[in-house]
Amino acid sequence: MIRNSATRWIGVAVTGLLAAMLLAPSATLASTPGWSLEKSASLNPPIVKVGANAGWSVEIDNNGTSNISALYLGTDLPKTSGFYPTYVGNVTYVNYVGPAKPCNAAGSGPLLCTFGALPAGGKIMIDVIAFATHSQALDCTAGTVTYPCWSFNFEAFGNGNTPSDKGNKSHGDTLKLPVSVPTTTSGNYGGGFAINTSNVANDGLSRTNLQSENVTPPNGLIQVTVEDGLTSAPSNCVGAACSSGFGDWMRLNVGKGTVFSAPFKYVIDISGKLVPGGANVGTINFLHVLEGGTTTVVNGRCTYGTDGQPTNAPCVTVTKSSTTFQVIVWLLDNGGGRLVY
Repeated sequence: MIRNSATRWIGVAVTGLLAAMLLAPSATLASTPGWSLEKSASLNPPIVKVGANAGWSVEIDNNGTSNISALYLGTDLPKTSGFYPTYVGNVTYVNYVGPAKPCNAAGSGPLLCTFGALPAGGKIMIDVIAFATHSQALDCTAGTVTYPCWSFNFEAFGNGNTPSDKGNKSHGDTLKLPVSVPTTTSGNYGGGFAINTSNVANDGLSRTNLQSENVTPPNGLIQVTVEDGLTSAPSNCVGAACSSGFGDWMRLNVGKGTVFSAPFKYVIDISGKLVPGGANVGTINFLHVLEGGTTTVVNGRCTYGTDGQPTNAPCVTVTKSSTTFQVIVWLLDNGGGRLVY
């Protein structure tokens, strides 16, 4: 009797073990969840000044057959004040209605968006998430020049397996979306992805820096950069003026070549040490090399309306103070440039 009982116990144990072995592979080989985390084309210029903003558009798609019961979006950036988002834009939902304000307010803490349940076929799109860039010991390539690269991952994660999962399609894991942007600390360069209309500038005048620029963006959420220290004319510069002029060649990017209906203000400060004797407030003009290849000299003096805006842009206003000149150029689009007379 004792022997038969033991035999029966061993048989039950073996049967249970076989059942566990048969079940184990199904959990290990569970199919990949049918959801994705993607970004659209970068909102950033080719290079961003360290400390300026960089921005991305993010999209989460649930292309699977089951719901995600609780969905979140964050990053793997260190949870310190320097890595809080500077701007979190509009959220669009497709095929379902989500929370009105799913993400924490910009500057209030590390990025965390709580979307609730994302049904099968649902989609979430955030038009802009921006961060102030930091210098990191990574490399990435912009054109033929290697720059330090600021890099991190957006992370979408579900809160455990969803009860509606079918066929072991678990949503209890994390999707990573790597993003990066080339950065520079050069004093000749300023700007990145502008989230508002605050002035964008490179380093100001000093004993060792004899030229500087700043620009007031016509609106936010566009690329805005200024750069000087360039030693040659843009390759698309045409005409005798391309080989003349004084001071540094400059490069201006406002809205990635957008032509605006209202002018924006571009200010060039230059030491008198760089200004030839024949140049004065009445003869200094701005050579403008447009993105499309047109080269023009902006020489009309601005006339201003009661709102302080020029009525005849593109135009220039030139003033002299002590040993420096200031050239204010009102433009409708960006491109290369240099001072001429």
